[in-house]
Amino acid sequence: MESTNSKPKRLVRLIYASEKSPACKLTSLQEILAVARPHNRSVGISGFLCFGADRFLQCIEGPPAEVNALYHKILKDPRHQRVQMLDYRDISLREFDRWDMGYAFSLDPRSEVLGEQFGASQFLPHELTGIEAFELLRLLADHAVPSEGAYPHRDTFEAPPANSA
Repeated sequence: MESTNSKPKRLVRLIYASEKSPACKLTSLQEILAVARPHNRSVGISGFLCFGADRFLQCIEGPPAEVNALYHKILKDPRHQRVQMLDYRDISLREFDRWDMGYAFSLDPRSEVLGEQFGASQFLPHELTGIEAFELLRLLADHAVPSEGAYPHRDTFEAPPANSA
């Protein structure tokens, strides 16, 4: 007899872009992470957040009800404006399961990562397709390293090494 608990839980991935509103102070970013990480952990959400040029790009993964609730909270958050969903899909595996909320801060809008991958000279997440946004976040996550010390869940962004001639 098959157990009713053997059915795998459904997971979704939501990717959105937004802009920092005037109500969002730079200290708010650390506040967002300080609140988001324990909350995400408690409800089974993982993901990755990128902030640069006053713009956010974020991927949220987890059970549909929790991901949807979090997105609706973001839509109402006065620190965000121009919130635009770029992708929403069912997934079988998490891509960002290393983090309660991974974080790439102050991505240089002229970043080689953007230029090499997308031919972009600026960080304009609203102009990315869902696939492009996912690939960018995955690339950034590959270079984000959880740091140790006073804030153990904080992630830092390390730029890829420059090409040497």
